[in-house]
Amino acid sequence: MLAFILVLGIVVDDAIVVGERIFAWEQKGIAKREAAIEGAHEVLTPVIFGVLTTMAAFLPILLIAGRMGDFFSLIGWVVVICLAFSIIECMLILPSHLVHRKTKALESDNPTAVQKWIRFQTFFSERMQFFAQNIYQPVLMKTLEYRWVTWAVATAVLIMALALVISGRVIFQFFPAVEGDRVYA
Repeated sequence: MLAFILVLGIVVDDAIVVGERIFAWEQKGIAKREAAIEGAHEVLTPVIFGVLTTMAAFLPILLIAGRMGDFFSLIGWVVVICLAFSIIECMLILPSHLVHRKTKALESDNPTAVQKWIRFQTFFSERMQFFAQNIYQPVLMKTLEYRWVTWAVATAVLIMALALVISGRVIFQFFPAVEGDRVYA
């Protein structure tokens, strides 16, 4: 179970990357089928190499010997197998599902909970798109235009944060003292 929890975020991230890329192609006016093909193909290499590097990080766990190896090698195997199946799922199965999904909710006088949820998602998505295009993107363009100023401000903030820790104003301990090993009610 621990291995599933470790790998869950990576598996979900791969699917999000592929799904978002397919959605971006659909937003350009491309048909669903072509958008799924182009979107999945566009992120194929980065997603596969991202998963392969994670697999490479867990493969040495398989080589641990002894009783610890018996325990930890199971974690390594589960992570590697889950990641292999996540590639298959996000590159083959997910695009197929996205091609066949309905894009419009059925309208009725008495909306169901699903239709209400879809309306909420649409409302939220439209507001997020507005924010991304009208607020975030202009600020991002300015920070890229004045990248040396952005770099100087970020460096100054980092130096100030480090100065606070070094001066002792921010207490920092790797292993803080624990009052007790048990909690009593």
